[in-house]
Amino acid sequence: MLSYTLVLILSFIVLLFCGHLFVSGAVGIAERNHIPKIIVGTLLVSMGTTLPELAVSVQSAIMGYSNLALGNAIGSVIADDALAFGLAALLAPVPFIVNRKLIKPSAFVLLGSGCLLYIFSLNGTISRLEGIILLGILAAYFGWFISYAKTQREIVIAENLDQHIPKIHTRSNLSLILLFSVGLVGVLASSRGVIWAATGISRLLGISEIIIGLTVVAIGTSLPEVTTCIIAALKNEGDIAAGDIIGADILNILWIVGMSATARPLTAEARTLHFYGGALLVVVGIFLSILLFSKKIRKIHGLILFSLYILFLSLSYVLFR
Repeated sequence: MLSYTLVLILSFIVLLFCGHLFVSGAVGIAERNHIPKIIVGTLLVSMGTTLPELAVSVQSAIMGYSNLALGNAIGSVIADDALAFGLAALLAPVPFIVNRKLIKPSAFVLLGSGCLLYIFSLNGTISRLEGIILLGILAAYFGWFISYAKTQREIVIAENLDQHIPKIHTRSNLSLILLFSVGLVGVLASSRGVIWAATGISRLLGISEIIIGLTVVAIGTSLPEVTTCIIAALKNEGDIAAGDIIGADILNILWIVGMSATARPLTAEARTLHFYGGALLVVVGIFLSILLFSKKIRKIHGLILFSLYILFLSLSYVLFR
């Protein structure tokens, strides 16, 4: 128990420190290169923070654990929106702003992807062909997004020139990328340490595996998003926080489920898929509504999302224990 506790404490310290480096590097890259932060968060940050989900889900699918692969991806989306962003809004010292105009296109892609995943899962199976379709949509989205990012970068450069805004960062791109990379590696490594220690403590205390699965696995693989989102909110970087969550959600659905199903078709009980698919759509819908219709993200929004996550965990335990 002592070794697990020490690893858990040390991992959390490293997680927070490296999360700070990760966000600082991402913000620096955005500001130095005149790239809107929402775009950096949606593409660059989210790809880094979803690596644990990708590793767990694809390996689980290959080994034949479809429930774990699919549940991890869907559970991570719910944890990202309700837990990570909810805590970020609750802990932020002041209400923060998200660029609603820039977030709209990706928000609609996320909602459409969630609906498509639910439709694919109605028969209890996500086939290899459906996995390929999800990956094809992701490729099209990336192609559009890169073009969109270039356009927005040109707009930001033009605005900065008109307003004679100097570069904020004196650090080179190389040093910022190094900062970002060290932070990312540290976040991923310390996240695994938290998962290992928390799982060990749970088993020693006799906590059932269903609870471990609902909390340690889904929350554990989402720890990079949780950490990044909270630290970004504490730094009043709302665009990084929202961009990371939306980008991670899209990747969880299109990339992770797509890759997992392509590696091996995913099957699960229809009742389970209906509940988790429905829960995903409800949580994503409320999360996006808050982003798109609120001028500022306040603590009340965080409380709504966090309460929604507690409700989700409670219903999961009651229905599937």
